[in-house]
Amino acid sequence: MRDRELSYRVILGAIICALLLLISACSQFFPSKSVVDIQAEINTAVAATVASRHSETELAVTAISPSTAQITIVQSATPTPSPTTTHTQPAPTYTQQPSLTAVSTSTVQPEIWADVNTNCRLGPSRRYKVDGYLLVGTTSNVYGRDSADYWWYIQNPTKDDRFCWVWSETTHVEGNPNLLPVITPSPMPKAPTKCCWGFSVSRARVQEYGGEPVVFFRVHNNSFEALESGRVQVDDLTTGKRLFGPQTSNAPFLDSDSCLASNRDRLAPGQSLSIAATLNKHAKPGHYAKAVITLCTREGLGGHCYKSTIKFKLK
Repeated sequence: MRDRELSYRVILGAIICALLLLISACSQFFPSKSVVDIQAEINTAVAATVASRHSETELAVTAISPSTAQITIVQSATPTPSPTTTHTQPAPTYTQQPSLTAVSTSTVQPEIWADVNTNCRLGPSRRYKVDGYLLVGTTSNVYGRDSADYWWYIQNPTKDDRFCWVWSETTHVEGNPNLLPVITPSPMPKAPTKCCWGFSVSRARVQEYGGEPVVFFRVHNNSFEALESGRVQVDDLTTGKRLFGPQTSNAPFLDSDSCLASNRDRLAPGQSLSIAATLNKHAKPGHYAKAVITLCTREGLGGHCYKSTIKFKLK
């Protein structure tokens, strides 16, 4: 900046000297021009020089002849700014993350899957019509249960807009089923033929046990429900006398026909166990007797109850 200012001063001094020479020369040719006029010309030139300094101009002085002197003011071209690349930073975009919504555990439905292909019925019993299937390798959600947790009320795997019941013995539930509501099913349809529901009695065998006649009945659960309680009554068909019971038990089942101490409280679907009845003193060898056996899906003869009758000969 200081060098530039010094340059202006040198140029200004040169101009003044040139003007003085010009005045001196012109005074010989134009003797009538007043000193005031000459001074005004000098002032004008000086003002133009100062103005050119502020407007970033360059002053060029032409060669001065003895007869004329010309001062030419050349304004430098305004430099064209070189093109610059403007890097516009794009406005940052923000992807909204899904908010975490608190979900009550009561709304989280447990998931269910099957060990074997399982029928999905319109109610919690084999009596109800099959309305769908829970196949191996597929899952569904559980929305309810029966009062004994033997059947699960699920979304129908083959009909998304419907619900049905699957048996608990062939399925597994992941989650807490205790939070599920107990669902009241529609009324149970009329029972089909005896071969397709309930239980069957395959034999009645009488033998001495502890000095008393004991009859062992072999029962098989034909249904899709576990049997948990039972009642047995035995009558002599010859005399009409009561030989046993009726006696109710919540653990009427035995593992075999040789042990009365192995009581079990549950007969699973498809399983066979024994039931025993110790006959009283009215039992006469050679007489025919009839046994009426009732088995139910709940303790205390609750739930669904099935009845079967068998006749046999006392030995």
